[in-house]
Amino acid sequence: MTDTGAGNRDRKKPKDLRMPLSFRSIRNKQTGDMYVQEMYAVSNRTGMNNQLRHRRGTSLGFGSGIRTVALILLIAGAIVSISSSTTISEQLTVSVDSVDGMPGDLLPVRILLDNSLPIASIKVPLRFNPGALFPDSVTFAGSTVNPDHQYLATFSSDSNLVRILVLPTLTKPMPVINDPGGLLATIWFSVSPFAVDGFSELDTAWVLDSISSSDGYMYYYPEELQASDAHGTQLYPDFRPGGILIRTRSR
Repeated sequence: MTDTGAGNRDRKKPKDLRMPLSFRSIRNKQTGDMYVQEMYAVSNRTGMNNQLRHRRGTSLGFGSGIRTVALILLIAGAIVSISSSTTISEQLTVSVDSVDGMPGDLLPVRILLDNSLPIASIKVPLRFNPGALFPDSVTFAGSTVNPDHQYLATFSSDSNLVRILVLPTLTKPMPVINDPGGLLATIWFSVSPFAVDGFSELDTAWVLDSISSSDGYMYYYPEELQASDAHGTQLYPDFRPGGILIRTRSR
């Protein structure tokens, strides 16, 4: 679906659910190591309106956000990256909307999930053009994901990636996403006032990331589009890129 630029500019973001990306670094309390340093926003969907406070010109308050992010990253390694087997699934598709905009606009881009088989978790890394776009915030308002999942949205300026991670709570039975199609998340992008005419693509990416540990070793792991079911089977979804078609105001 392609939206018009005018329609996008007239839309207002839901204040309570908007999740601006803010800079944090996470410290391992036992070793003192700084092992994550990037832009992030995180929240449980349940009670989100009470957890997030909208303040003009400032970041939202996350309370125990650092501890939550650390926990989510550990869970992500267990559920998404480490699995019993892998398969490429034609029953699971992630797609990105294409929208129109002009320099200086703030535009929503929907990330859509179409799955006909239940999944427990999913990780979606998206690469953007830093010369034209900058990620402003992420919202899960209207998401097809159920309240028994947690969300994590991160931004890395080094790799020009926005990452969306959805993980189940540690309960039995493990909650799953079982919807034949719907909205996963919405990323709001600011279009550079100096952007030129053209299509700025939002595509998935494969990045070899690393974490240093207190034992002096560097651990490497792939950052890629993947999901898993409730049994730990790793799934590789189909992907359809999208992006923002930028038109200058002189047209």
